[in-house]
Amino acid sequence: MRFEFRQITKELYSADFIIADERENRYGHAHFEGDMTSVFGNWKIEVAATQVRLERIHAKQALSLTGGLTKDKPFGAMEIFVDGISRGVVFQGTHKKSLFKEYSIHHIIYDGQVMYRLYPIGFGKEGSKSPIYLETAYENRQVGQIEKDSIVYDDLHVFRCYLLDPQDMLTAVIFSALMYSMGCYKPGVKITSGAKQTSSTTLEEELLSKYDPNFLYRIGE
Repeated sequence: MRFEFRQITKELYSADFIIADERENRYGHAHFEGDMTSVFGNWKIEVAATQVRLERIHAKQALSLTGGLTKDKPFGAMEIFVDGISRGVVFQGTHKKSLFKEYSIHHIIYDGQVMYRLYPIGFGKEGSKSPIYLETAYENRQVGQIEKDSIVYDDLHVFRCYLLDPQDMLTAVIFSALMYSMGCYKPGVKITSGAKQTSSTTLEEELLSKYDPNFLYRIGE
């Protein structure tokens, strides 16, 4: 499965997105609402007839929703509500490799039992290619990937999502929302017209080991 989480509008403290494939078949939409006091905000998302809210929470509350599945320190955490019911948490986690070395991994944990991790990997001017893994006591396998170009036009961001199983669509959408919140949202900043390039290159070997250059060949339409 392939689709885009595509920004279509931007105001000073809000943004709208559509969820659609290359043929413009629409699966849903999303609205982000921030404020002038924080780089974070809340989300309202509809995808595949499912209503989702992502609401900001403190790190201590986020840890209580992880079920002990990770020791990574939460940052930018949001509680996940699906059709009005709390189903888990999404956050950027600080993963300590050693006393003086750490890096960031994005987490989604559903019902304190099922954990997905997204590994942000930058390839310079090629943009980012971030694999999604399902990690449980029984398996650790790549289920998807989110890619983003280094060049952004008119300050409107596009996240390209690739999944082996359409059932992971909500997970990819939530990760895309977190990536926008953490890396793209600029509260109070007006839209910049034209093209702007922002790139980063990942050197951390543990992150790079998660990238499979052949993964996209396994993806259907």
